[in-house]
Amino acid sequence: MSFPIYSPNSIYENDLTVPTSAKNPAYPLGMVYHMVDSDNPNAIKRFMYVKSHTTLTQYQPYTVVGINTSGSEFVTAAPATLASGVTVCIPQVAFTSGYYGFVQIFGQCISKLANETHVAGDYLKLLNAGTTLIVDGTSSSTAFSAKSVAIQVGALSGAGTASVILFSDYRTALVSAS
Repeated sequence: MSFPIYSPNSIYENDLTVPTSAKNPAYPLGMVYHMVDSDNPNAIKRFMYVKSHTTLTQYQPYTVVGINTSGSEFVTAAPATLASGVTVCIPQVAFTSGYYGFVQIFGQCISKLANETHVAGDYLKLLNAGTTLIVDGTSSSTAFSAKSVAIQVGALSGAGTASVILFSDYRTALVSAS
């Protein structure tokens, strides 16, 4: 699946953090916007314009799903078991059900993590019906698999939010029960 990528001047930056309830979307659904991270000029972040399927929790991972309903072509959904692969997104702001806005699909961002030990360099995955990212394999093993969607940036002991590098827009990952 490929998506058009728009230059940094093609949207209002405020739109990245303000979901809207407009009946007509402000941008084409599925549009990908890229920007250079102001804190790290060597890093790029990518966001996708979607419609929320329900209330979206800030920093909780979801999947991007294409559907054939006019006005809802690209929506976020709770993770479900999929062997064909999905694009994982992490909203950096909360959404009200049915709102339009941008969710992050690539680059360094904040994510909810499971109650386990995380070390820098751990690959992370998303399970079906999951509300957090978890270590893909065992902590410190840095095992990359078809389920890997992000890399842990720093250490975290227990559940919480932390910085990760999301890379699911370049490859779709599998979502499974374990």
